[in-house]
Amino acid sequence: MQLILISGITIAIGAVVFALQNNAPVVVTLALWTVEGSLALVLLESLGIGALIAGLLSSPAVIQVAGAPIAARGTERCQPAPAASLGWPPGQVRQ
Repeated sequence: MQLILISGITIAIGAVVFALQNNAPVVVTLALWTVEGSLALVLLESLGIGALIAGLLSSPAVIQVAGAPIAARGTERCQPAPAASLGWPPGQVRQ
């Protein structure tokens, strides 16, 4: 887990250094949408959008617990405990 974190931080630092060295103005056109900005800003925004998409696509695997479907989680917690597990009869008050 620490290796993944360290490699992610290293890649992020490399991307920032690369973006800061490339600060020429660029025009980005997507269909009818046109944006003008520095190359560093465009690179960092595309890196952030890519990380967001990757996180959203991997989130179903993170949400599932021990291979159980999401709808089945928590159903076993709704059943009451048997009286024998309480340690005293249900009608008796503890002193």
